[in-house]
Amino acid sequence: MIGSADAPERSHMSKFLNLLLTIAMGAAPTLPLTGADHLAATLSPARESFVAGEPIDLSFAIRNTTSTTVTVSAAGPFFISFQGDIGLKVTSEPGTKARATSILWNPWFAAPGDPVTGQRNLVINMKVPMVSLKPGETSSTPVFAQQYLGDPGPGTYSIAYSVAMSTRTQGLAGPPVKGDGSFKIVVSPGSNAQLAQALAFRVDAQKSTDFRVIKTATEGLLLVNSPAVIPYLLQIKPLLQPYDEVVLAMAKFKGNREATEFVLSKLRTGDAAETVPALYVLQRWGYVLPENEVSLLLWQGSPDARLAALRYVYNLPGRPHLAQVKGLTADRDGGVAEAARRVLDDAGAGKQKAQDAR
Repeated sequence: MIGSADAPERSHMSKFLNLLLTIAMGAAPTLPLTGADHLAATLSPARESFVAGEPIDLSFAIRNTTSTTVTVSAAGPFFISFQGDIGLKVTSEPGTKARATSILWNPWFAAPGDPVTGQRNLVINMKVPMVSLKPGETSSTPVFAQQYLGDPGPGTYSIAYSVAMSTRTQGLAGPPVKGDGSFKIVVSPGSNAQLAQALAFRVDAQKSTDFRVIKTATEGLLLVNSPAVIPYLLQIKPLLQPYDEVVLAMAKFKGNREATEFVLSKLRTGDAAETVPALYVLQRWGYVLPENEVSLLLWQGSPDARLAALRYVYNLPGRPHLAQVKGLTADRDGGVAEAARRVLDDAGAGKQKAQDAR
């Protein structure tokens, strides 16, 4: 109704959703088509001021200013090149505690010395998303300042960036992507109410029918370090990931009752997409489950969930549940049985080293 008390809030919400849509769909500074020998890249903030703790929205844009159709990596937030180099580097003045973070990630990539998977080297096998750009076309990807700078506290920051990426043209090396620049953002102390409002608007963005808007809003919430975000995380739609990213986000909130109850509830759903990340978070916390619950996790469920339970048992300080692994060495699932033998072998070797060091 015109003149109602909530009209300003609806107007604010409308502007916020339009902002997210603009970021997600790739609106960016227009660079001229010059027939240059490289593509031009820019990084820009969605606005100049933010409340401390809220996601700081940025847009990374690549415009093909050459006369050739090229293929570029779209693997944010660092835009790893075909050669494995970091394509986008970001720094700030004053400096912040840097954090190399990826919003959407898999905690079960083989890590060095992981006895459950048997991998001795870090091997990550994934398809890097690619974008084809015709001359004059622009591709934009939403990213967040927190992915590069940690969680900036109140203050004024000068953000500098540099871009150096490779491309492909018909399977061959194409013209490079280049760009550098700077901009300023202001982070205000804000109030708990202002932070809550900023987070609530991102939850409301989940009502959008555009998946890009939903994805951007969700990714922003997953980055928030304040426990104030927990009630909002519990409301968001899951993205199309192998494991529940909301469960993974709870790793930041060790000791929080609401986070603990949520993670423990995911152990009992029977869904590996929830059980696996829940075990990972509990492992990170050093949270010791009751023996009967560990037994159920080791012996029931999908192979992925049972391997996650093995990894939890192996990595828990003191390994209080290691004795339960012995029965799994003859398990009907060959992968679980082999992993159980490796866990026991590694645990035995570790015990012998500790004794030799005395």
